[in-house]
Amino acid sequence: MYESKKSEENKPESWKYYTLDDKVIASKISKILNKDFGNFFDLNDETKEKLEPINNYLPAFNKYNSYLRDNKTIDKTIDKTIDKTKDEVIEGVSDILSEFNLKETIILFRGCTKEILDLMKSNASNLENNENYLLDPSFLSTTILEEQRFCPENQFPKHTYQLRIFAPKGTQAFYVGNLIGEGSRKEVLLQKNTILQILSESKDNLYIDCLVLPKEKQVYWS
Repeated sequence: MYESKKSEENKPESWKYYTLDDKVIASKISKILNKDFGNFFDLNDETKEKLEPINNYLPAFNKYNSYLRDNKTIDKTIDKTIDKTKDEVIEGVSDILSEFNLKETIILFRGCTKEILDLMKSNASNLENNENYLLDPSFLSTTILEEQRFCPENQFPKHTYQLRIFAPKGTQAFYVGNLIGEGSRKEVLLQKNTILQILSESKDNLYIDCLVLPKEKQVYWS
């Protein structure tokens, strides 16, 4: 049950108090993140214009994330389906996330492959005490619901590493909700280049417990 201020960031055993279950998400989500805006095509013109970058990003997230992880050059190629370059979409998503901050602390879940986990460790190699940090140049897709995380049980056989993430108040994050018709995922999108600190691996060896560093220590956030 979600009970604000009962959890401690360095004590994963207390994180249950910042974990939401499906029964209370509808009533609490707008108090913690942002409201569920609903389907993109049902929005008014002003909101559509504001959220268009995220709507462009989500259906093709693999393409954009691969570009952020692997491509060091500027891509000026126009995607004719949306009349935008990759960089324009990425900049738009990043700008939106910089405006949406967690109002309260929450626990998030993320499944990843060994390849991505190794990449996150490698990207953190320039940070002080780098063996305790993870850094992904891409936007981080997470979920509020443990049972909705990417994992072998949910038909993602390569996502064998599970992150349980303590995201404190002030974290740049956006609740996707039903924007592209996948509301059951309860997805929360985190800013690109978010730095995670590894705290511990759970006793059951299922999770790597991580902490999103506070805003003032996120050196890559704008």
